[in-house]
Amino acid sequence: MKNLILISLLVFILNSCTLFLFNFHNNLHKETLPVKNINSYFSNSDSSYLYQAEIWFMKNYYSGLMVIKPQNDSLTRVVFITETGIKIFDFEIRNPLLFKKFYKINYIIEPMSRRIICNTLANDIGLLCQNGNVKFIDAFNDDDKTIFRIHNRCKRYLYVYNQNDYGYNIIHVNSIFSRKAEVIFYGINNFAPDSIKIQHFGKNLNYIFRRIKQ
Repeated sequence: MKNLILISLLVFILNSCTLFLFNFHNNLHKETLPVKNINSYFSNSDSSYLYQAEIWFMKNYYSGLMVIKPQNDSLTRVVFITETGIKIFDFEIRNPLLFKKFYKINYIIEPMSRRIICNTLANDIGLLCQNGNVKFIDAFNDDDKTIFRIHNRCKRYLYVYNQNDYGYNIIHVNSIFSRKAEVIFYGINNFAPDSIKIQHFGKNLNYIFRRIKQ
């Protein structure tokens, strides 16, 4: 009897989570699109992208400058330093959707140096550096937007493209059971977004990046 109750509860949770995660595109038209190229906004190896950055991590707050420098088609270096010149982190990142070992840490400040935090930071920053052909599970669209869905390592990534934008303006990251994170791109143009917000749900780690126009 006890096992039956637990099984029933699990089924209910799974069904509830499925509705929660995917009911926002139930009114959209489903289409077949097995492969699509994801173009990062930071893919030009001849350019460096400079952002004023703010990071809230637990009880810590960091602000300073973040430089995103593509090295080639698959590798991007991301360095974050404070206004006083203290380095917070220095990553080399590949597309986490295409590479199992997708990042290398050149340096990271002590409060963030735990493995689980390093993985989360690399995944978050990696969402900004995704280049390459990936296979989508399915796609949905209407007159205003198109949503592409990817399943990768127990997570689902939903890329939302508005019809009038240069590319995707929102990335939703979900697990089977809950929302994990959301990335919103503002002021998208043919160079780079004017600002980016990364928000976690259920984890005290959030970012805001504002582009410094040179």
